[in-house]
Amino acid sequence: MKAGNDAARAEILRAIRRALGRDGPLDPGIARALAARAAQPHPRPHYSAGLAQRFAQKLRAADGSVDFADNLAGIAARVDAYLARHKLGNTVALAPDRRLDRIPWPAHWQAERRNARPGDGVGITPAFAAVAETGSVALSASAQTPAALNLLPATHIVIVEEQQIVPYMEDVWQLLRAANHNPRALFFITGPSRTADIEQTLQLGAHGPTRFFVVVRR
Repeated sequence: MKAGNDAARAEILRAIRRALGRDGPLDPGIARALAARAAQPHPRPHYSAGLAQRFAQKLRAADGSVDFADNLAGIAARVDAYLARHKLGNTVALAPDRRLDRIPWPAHWQAERRNARPGDGVGITPAFAAVAETGSVALSASAQTPAALNLLPATHIVIVEEQQIVPYMEDVWQLLRAANHNPRALFFITGPSRTADIEQTLQLGAHGPTRFFVVVRR
């Protein structure tokens, strides 16, 4: 499947190059000009608080919830308390990712490591990165982190390591390149799903999860 996706992507890029009259190698002068333009600094917000604090502030402003834990057991305790506080039960769909396997989830949960199914109440996924600038989490789609877990469960819970928080959105693409990571899809999620299309009244959970909770491990 991945080979087919790569071939389709390559053909799309070739079609764009042909439309731009760039079937061959880029002219060296144009290449230098583009590289110089990309290297120029551009306006960015500056914030005095740490990246984790800025991330939490921006996510809460978008109706998301954030908590912090000092260790793996703390992550499990924070999530369990969140489920109890909102009366969400103990049935949980966990992404089949090794990063989640290290966490000592409560024994009283009915936890299944699988993709999401219609009607799931709670889904838990690990993050690829998080963005302090916007309060967003970046989630890559793979067999270990199925995309449907980001969309189907009514409550989406994401686990973030503090060192995964980057200052700006562009930094996520740098991380992808550095890791040579080419995911099937990359999701940027900031808070629960919402719409104001109906009578200009904000509705949460219109196209995805109603609740969005992030636990940051320091």
